[in-house]
Amino acid sequence: MIASNGIVIRNIYHMLAYAYRALRHRGRERVECEPFEHAEDLLAQILELGLAGLVKRGLHRDYRPFDEDLRTVRGTIRLADSMRHRMHKRRLIACTYDQLTPDNTLNRILKSTAEKLAWNLVVRKDLRANLKKTLAAFDGVASIDLSTVRWSQLQIGGQTETYGLLLNVCRLVAERALLTEEEGVRKLDAWIQDENNSALFERFLRGYFAVQHPDLRPSGRAIRWDTSSGAPTSAIIPGMFADLVLTGPERVLVVDAKFYKRVLSDSRFEKQKIRSDHLYQINAYVTNIAAAYPGKETAGMLIYAKTENESVPDTAFRSAGHELSVVTLDLTGDFASIAARLDAIAESVRRSRSV
Repeated sequence: MIASNGIVIRNIYHMLAYAYRALRHRGRERVECEPFEHAEDLLAQILELGLAGLVKRGLHRDYRPFDEDLRTVRGTIRLADSMRHRMHKRRLIACTYDQLTPDNTLNRILKSTAEKLAWNLVVRKDLRANLKKTLAAFDGVASIDLSTVRWSQLQIGGQTETYGLLLNVCRLVAERALLTEEEGVRKLDAWIQDENNSALFERFLRGYFAVQHPDLRPSGRAIRWDTSSGAPTSAIIPGMFADLVLTGPERVLVVDAKFYKRVLSDSRFEKQKIRSDHLYQINAYVTNIAAAYPGKETAGMLIYAKTENESVPDTAFRSAGHELSVVTLDLTGDFASIAARLDAIAESVRRSRSV
């Protein structure tokens, strides 16, 4: 099935899995062999697999203050409350102490999302049953109104690194639910908004090359301006950050990922062309990063995600001694074709420079 934003539903899974690398290989195979008629089924399956692994490893716990009246001291004593107990001849001490608990924001989001999908009749019956079983492990974790979550402020990293994929799924479910409540219609294009598409596409590319081609040392990286004169760069000069840099034995490829509904610029007086600002950007990246790799050929590539937009033929040319290319990655096809396309790019980085 193709979502109305043009991405094959199953490919959304692959992009999420490579972007976050949080699901076990066995789980990935399980998802790949099952049919998904609705995005709800796909996200419920990812959430169910992810939660099962999370529960097995143990839910993340935070210290939380508790107030309790005890017969022995624990933590700090609340004097005013303790004096009231004494006035009423109660042999109790009012204490405040910290205790590790899974009842924190991250687990509340996971539980509330699982509940939403477990009671959604659009989701397959077996997936709903599995989610309900998993929810038993969240006993003691409160539910939360997903519309109140400030997604951009969630802190992920360190001990909560494995929550990345699952919270992304939760956000998709929450935004889908909000759209339904506001408009009362079923639309799949709200599963991933444009700004989320772009970020997911970038993370997917980095994740794919990190898993399948680690020898190319794939990573996003800041690019310093090449000030050959040795003069320091002014603080008001904007910085540059490449979405992905692949480093081969003799070649370095700087990749800029683009996710737009329309790839070509639209002009009333000229034919449609690749957006000039995109070409200027990748050219600046390649020109300035060359100083960091003396003796290696540096090249730049714009990778556009193709969904339902126009078809753009691959283009390559040389500028100031550097090869610049423009390619599209068709997200409406099967994932094997997508992988083959990315593998070919990796091989081009490994090739020796032409004499």
